[in-house]
Amino acid sequence: MTQIWTEMCTYLLLAFIKFESKTKNKIQQIIRLLQLTLFEMRSLKTLLSGDPPPDNTINHDQLILG
Repeated sequence: MTQIWTEMCTYLLLAFIKFESKTKNKIQQIIRLLQLTLFEMRSLKTLLSGDPPPDNTINHDQLILG
């Protein structure tokens, strides 16, 4: 029963996100997008709008250990 309730809550949250963002994406597409960008620091609004991620140039000074 816990798994069923968890899945229902997850589905309702995703449906609410879809409703609030007014996106044309299906819920399955939103799930896939969230899975692929799980560790990116981007707002959900920019993620669903399809804006490209910011250009994060690597600061090579941070890579020097010694």
